[in-house]
Amino acid sequence: MDKDAIEALDDFLEVLRREFRENPEFALRAVKALGGSVEFRGENTANLVNPLELVAANGIDGASQSLASFSATELKKIAKNHGLATPIDVKGKTATELSDLIVQRAARKIAERQS
Repeated sequence: MDKDAIEALDDFLEVLRREFRENPEFALRAVKALGGSVEFRGENTANLVNPLELVAANGIDGASQSLASFSATELKKIAKNHGLATPIDVKGKTATELSDLIVQRAARKIAERQS
């Protein structure tokens, strides 16, 4: 049985929605290509966060607010993945302290790149 144009588009969009759900990195790239902003939440999103982009796009307060949803473990991973802290820097810090550290160091890197 042949599909009409609307049915074919519905099927295509459902496949695309499933891919977005299963591949958050692909979803992030698609949203960025559309010029939108993304709020990072849920499991495994710590791998997608770029603190420099977050600070540049949302400012220090906005970046701090976005990072507030992450656990201390996830924040340590974000700091490590982006070269913003050493294991000694993050040892024993709370999630709030880690968030502040990440935002401050990301803002500093941005300022250094602009000068």
